[in-house]
Order: sequence, then C-alpha cells, then structure tokens
Amino acid sequence: LIYQVWISMSRARRDMSYYEQLAVQIIPRNPTGDLPTAIEPRLRGSLPNFGTVWDFQVIRVREGTIITGRPNMAIVVFTSQLAVTKILESSYRDKTGSLWQTNSIVAHTLEKTGPVAEYFSTQIVPGLSSLPRSNGQSSSSQLSPRSTRSQPTNSSPKDFVPSTIQRPRTEGHTTASGHTTPFRPPQSTSPTLGSPEWMRARISQLEAELDTARAVRDMALSEQSVARLAHQTEQNARREATAQKSAAEAELSRKGVEQGQLRVELNGALTRESTLRKLLALTEGELKLVRSSLDESEKCKQRIKTLELQLEEVRHGAHKLQLQNSHLEQQQKRANAAELDDAKEKLKKSDSEVKHLRADLASTQEQLEAARMSLESMEHKCSSAHQMYESAQEKLGTYKERLESEETIVHKLKGTLTPEVYRSLGATYEALGGFLSVVGLPPLCEGNLEPKKESD
Repeated sequence: LIYQVWISMSRARRDMSYYEQLAVQIIPRNPTGDLPTAIEPRLRGSLPNFGTVWDFQVIRVREGTIITGRPNMAIVVFTSQLAVTKILESSYRDKTGSLWQTNSIVAHTLEKTGPVAEYFSTQIVPGLSSLPRSNGQSSSSQLSPRSTRSQPTNSSPKDFVPSTIQRPRTEGHTTASGHTTPFRPPQSTSPTLGSPEWMRARISQLEAELDTARAVRDMALSEQSVARLAHQTEQNARREATAQKSAAEAELSRKGVEQGQLRVELNGALTRESTLRKLLALTEGELKLVRSSLDESEKCKQRIKTLELQLEEVRHGAHKLQLQNSHLEQQQKRANAAELDDAKEKLKKSDSEVKHLRADLASTQEQLEAARMSLESMEHKCSSAHQMYESAQEKLGTYKERLESEETIVHKLKGTLTPEVYRSLGATYEALGGFLSVVGLPPLCEGNLEPKKESD
C-alpha cells in the first residue's frame, strides 16, 4: 500500500513537472492592471497559431489570493514545448501590430510558487492528467470562444482536445506506447491531403505523438527506477537486520564475558570476606587478651597503690625510727653499743626495703605503660579490621548489584539468543548454581543473587 501511494505521488509530481513545462502565463504589462475587455475570444483565436492548446483559463489574482472579478491573468497549456518556445519568443520580440502590443499584454513561464502555482496544481493538472498525451490538433484549429466571467473560468481540458481524440475512428496507427491513436479523416472544410495546412497539422500531430512516446518512456524509466529503489531498500533492510542480529550476538557474547569476570570478582570478594572474618575473629581474640591485660593492669594499679601505702608506712616507720634514734642518741649516749648496732642494722634493713619497694614500683609503672601501648595498638588494629570488613561488604553489594543488572540484561536478550547460546548460558547458570551450593549460598533463581549472610 505504501509503495502504491508512493507510486501515485511520484506520478503526480511527474505530471505537475510535465505540465508546468507546457504552461504559459499571460498578464497585462501594468502589473496592477487587468486584461483588456474581450481579450478571451481574441486569445482563443490567436493561441492556436503557436501550437495545439490543451487548456485555457482566465483568473483574477490580487494580494496573493484568487478572487472573483475582472480577470488579470490567463493560463495556457500547450501540447508541446515547441509551442511554449514560440509564444515566449513572440512576446519577447513584441512586433508592431502584434497581439502583445495591441492588447498591451506579455507572456512568461508559469510561476513555481504562490496562488497561481497552487491553482494550476489543484484545478488544471488533475483535469489534464485524465486525458491522453497523444495527438495534437492542427495549429490552424480555432479555440471554442467562451464568455469572460467575473470569477475564474474553469474551462474543461476537453474544450481544447482535438476532435481526433474525442471521436476516434476504426482505422488508426500505432504509437510508441503501443496504443492505437485514432485519426479523424479530413472533412469537407479541412485542408486537402498534401496541402501545407495538412502538412502542418500532420507535423503537429507527429510532435504530439513524439512527446507522448517520450512521456511514456520517462514513466517506464521512472517506474523501473522505483522498482529498483524498492529492491535496494529491501536489501538494505535485510542487511540492517543481519547487522543488528550480529551486533546483538556480539553484545550477548560480551555480556557473557563480563558476567564471567563478575563471577570471578564475586568469588574473590567472597574469599576476601572469609579471610576478613577470620582476621576479625583473631583480632577479637587479641582484643579479649588486651582486655584481660587491662584487668591485670587494674590489679597492678591496685597493687601499686597498696605498695605505695606500704611505702608510706615504711617511710613513716623509718622517720619514727630516725626520731627514736636521735632521741636515743640524745638520751642514751652511753647506751650499750650492741643495741646501737642493732638499731643501725634495722635502719639499714628499712632503707634497703624502701629501695626494693621503689624498684618494684618503677617496674610496675613500666609494665603498666607497656600494657597501655599494647592496648592502643590492638584497638587500632581492631578499627582497621572493622573498616576493611565494611569496605568488603560495600564491594560485595556493588558486585551483587552489577550481577543483578547483568542477569536482567541477559533475560531481556533471551529473545535474540540462538538455541546453542541459550543452552550454553543454561549450563553456565547450572555451574554457577552448583558453585554457590558448594560455598553454601542460595541458588540464583527469581532474581535472588544475595548470598546468605553469616552472623558476626
């Protein structure tokens, strides 16, 4: 149907172009004036001198619109390009006493745009297209006179078709298109056979037949080119469909490769996740040890406080002993030397015990500082492990989303897959399901691509 519409539109354009070449406009020399009164019968009597006329109409155009009233333009359609050339040359020469000077008019080719072109394409061309393009009429034949009207004169193209077309006879001759073109025998008022008038009529008839043959040939070539174009369009559509199919298969192959890469990355991510879980368990164990060390450090702190209290007591006792010693020295200058030595020995023991307690206190403080540093290091390691675990979780989620997207694309492309590729993809899914079942994850079905989460 589209092809037939396209053919009809092409024929309409060809008809329009064909008749435009055979059309002439006749207008007054003054662009704002009108055609002279009774110009229509004079033109009907003079136009056949230039060639066979197919159609003749007068209209009135003002400000780009065709209106009713006194005509200011005549449109003439000849049957041959030679007649158009003759009338344009005659108008250009503008001899004294000619039709152009007498009536103050001028002829030129048809306008290609505007209201005149629209009127020509909608009112004149359809009527001419229904007539055969063979057989002209004698250049000496007269146009039937028509009265001038105040509105555009819609003359039927049959008014200018030769009587040889309207009243065919039994005998005829074959034209280039293969149709029999009837020829009316000369009447008593027609020129005699072999006379110059008859020869001119015959020449015009042969020119019309030649134009018809050329038009038929052009139409045949045009239809042939249309058929060729349709065949080429079909071939292009087939090539485009093949290219699209190849592109879809290539895209499917690329998606399969990308899906394999995503599976490898997912397996790596799962392996890293298990490693991070083990590392997190080790870190938690170390954290428990650190916490136990912290408990021990608290105990050490309490012991240090106890030792400090004992040290204070010892210092207080030593101070008391020193006071007692000084008092004894003051009161018992003559005491027994043995008791003095004993007191001095007790004092030395007290001093050594104080030194030992101070050394224990310093060692305990160093141990406490080391425990604090170890605790800070373990807390830093634990924080790093948590960050790595969260990063691994985010990457795992990204990989899951990408895999879900690829699965969706694969489902959409199922319609274009060949059976072999579809079976290969099914085997791949089965292998992936087996792998997921081995690692303890749920199978890939109904878009569920999330692995089973382990408890922390």
